[in-house]
Amino acid sequence: MTINVQSFETIKAVFDDMRWLEARRLIEELTEKDQTSSSGLSTEQDAILSKIIADVATIAIIDKAISSASSRKSTDSDKKDAWILSKDKHGVRVEYRSEKGKATKSFAVSLPMEASPLTICPLMFEADLLPNFMPKILGLEIVILEERGKFGRLLYQKVYLPPPFKNRYAVIECQAIDVTQERNGFLIVVRSEDPGNRTLPPSSKGAIMMDIHLAGLTMNVTGPESMFVCNVINVDLKLTMVPNSLFNFITRTIMWHATRSFQQKAKVFQADGLPHMYEERFQLNRERVYDDIAARINRVVTVSPLKIAKKK
Repeated sequence: MTINVQSFETIKAVFDDMRWLEARRLIEELTEKDQTSSSGLSTEQDAILSKIIADVATIAIIDKAISSASSRKSTDSDKKDAWILSKDKHGVRVEYRSEKGKATKSFAVSLPMEASPLTICPLMFEADLLPNFMPKILGLEIVILEERGKFGRLLYQKVYLPPPFKNRYAVIECQAIDVTQERNGFLIVVRSEDPGNRTLPPSSKGAIMMDIHLAGLTMNVTGPESMFVCNVINVDLKLTMVPNSLFNFITRTIMWHATRSFQQKAKVFQADGLPHMYEERFQLNRERVYDDIAARINRVVTVSPLKIAKKK
């Protein structure tokens, strides 16, 4: 496949606008047409194109995994890619499946949410504030390390583990992808990154870095104040002394409780407004992030605006 300069600029513009599934479709169309004209791309353009192709291939894998889990069709344990139901309570559904070449299983959590996507967006984007509202037993810590593109951030995330285990941490890139045309919402792609020589928060000292093999989350808008959310993850906590069966049981149990807590908090925030601590962040990122996201979503579904509670 050869892509000329004009095609490259079109693909790059769509990709930079965070419409990665559309960029993937454009690349596939060129592949189907077997375009073989001289590209004329510079070395820099060729490198950018290679990264775009790799990124849209990643999102295709995540999108496929989430779509298969969120369909809620009855699973067939004989199928190699089937999701197996573990727990379904209060609308929070936890499923799991094996992945080829991975000792750990993938987990999918899907649920309805009684909240506008504009209420949920700040909870996701201002990720460092999220631990304030999650169960303390998780010992969750999130630090924003840098901005990444239009709707992306590089995060440090620490997870508490009880003694005698050491805490775990990960450096992850999170990108919110516009899939309003394809899925009526947004898809958040999560990928591990080697921190290299980067200075990390003090809590990383003595902790062990975990690997995230696969992670993503979709928020499909179903009404002015409702969504259907599906989160898929495959993570290696590197617990060498713990049987995989026990690790998998603990993982899906924790995921259900954490997700149920988030579901309940979202409903409260929709009724009462987000805590006032979000006011400054919202104003800071309003034009670049929140107004843009609202405009994209409202083109397909008119949703309730963000409300922030008054300072007490």
